Amino acid sequence: MPSMLITAPILPGKLDAWRRFTAEALGPRRAAYEVAVREGGLTRLRVWHQRGPDGSDTAVVMYDGPAPERFLQRIATAKDEFAEWFRGQGATCHGIDLNVPPPPPPELVVDVNVER
Repeated sequence: MPSMLITAPILPGKLDAWRRFTAEALGPRRAAYEVAVREGGLTRLRVWHQRGPDGSDTAVVMYDGPAPERFLQRIATAKDEFAEWFRGQGATCHGIDLNVPPPPPPELVVDVNVER
């Protein structure tokens, strides 16, 4: 199954806002989040918080599904209330403007599969 991993820096001072964003997505907005995940070509979405050695905060996001690249495309263009809320939270917490073209997807550099 295809996967895509991205990182999204969390803006300085926005970690608490980011935690509220994720809690709301998994709490009162969970049903809408799951619709967006399914419509976005995913079967699984995982998010980690990574603290850097310099104290910076980053969200590490793993998209799994038949079309993992579709999730952000869907969020960027959908007109539903959840997508609009998600875009606003992304701008607040990450400084991401989904109205501009995204950077290129990550380049896979190492893929070691050792079967024993």
